[in-house]
Amino acid sequence: MTPLTGASVLVTGAGGFIGRRVVARLRRGGAAVVAWVRAADEVPAEGLGQVVDLGSGGAVRQALEGARFDAAVHLASAVRSVASFADAVADAAMLAHLLDAYAAGAFGRVVCMGSADQYGAAPAPQGEDAPPAPASHYALSKCVADVLAAFSGRALGRPVTVLRPFTVYGPGQPEHMFVSQLVRACVAGGEFRMSTGTQRRDFVYVDDVCDAVARAVALPRPAEGAFNLGTGVGTTLWEVAQRVREMTGGRATVVRAWEAPPGDPPALVADASRAADVLGWRAATTLEAGLRKVIEHEEARAC
Repeated sequence: MTPLTGASVLVTGAGGFIGRRVVARLRRGGAAVVAWVRAADEVPAEGLGQVVDLGSGGAVRQALEGARFDAAVHLASAVRSVASFADAVADAAMLAHLLDAYAAGAFGRVVCMGSADQYGAAPAPQGEDAPPAPASHYALSKCVADVLAAFSGRALGRPVTVLRPFTVYGPGQPEHMFVSQLVRACVAGGEFRMSTGTQRRDFVYVDDVCDAVARAVALPRPAEGAFNLGTGVGTTLWEVAQRVREMTGGRATVVRAWEAPPGDPPALVADASRAADVLGWRAATTLEAGLRKVIEHEEARAC
């Protein structure tokens, strides 16, 4: 019997890029998963989905009435793009509603998703104790959520596990993301226009992130605090672009068309030693292998 067998787990944001895979990973491990989504067309293929407005405390209480889960995995975002102070507050408020339910005993533990963007321009590699320096409203929302999570553990005795993935990628990622755009252009043999690409990023494959979630759910006791999820290896965007171009036969033209956006962190690279020590987690997928999977997915889709 594995630690996940028979565990009841609520997953919010279950229709998203990471959420769909987390649901599948937990179910493969034997967990009974209930998926919460924002719209009916986002329910995962295996069902057990429910449309819930996490921005409403009343809606959350109603959906949880009489229910008790071993764990809640919070992946949902309140808005498609966190672009204002109001968006940041709305995004963090969803976690607040779940923490109210946690305090009332609805969950045995809460695992939520932070972001490497919280570190901003802090020197790389970044450890979990690096001071927050959010350069976007999205990163700000994650910093606010961190404060809520820390308060839950310190003042309520309800520890919260915060996972901070670095640059997540994989097959089926939203088309506006860098790797997705790059691979699509290179497979098609067209032109890909990008920044100068000097930004260094720690690319972590989506299935490895899902494995970290499963480990956090399966621990004998909830792990308190933040855990970086990354490979510890930084690669510039330009290097990734050249690698994908070579892996797809060199048919595409990659053009450095503009400078990096203002406020874009120069380097986000994880010190993931805490995740290794406490969660027993290490990234298992090399960048080469992960990019190959994305390319194969796009090639099959383009046929």
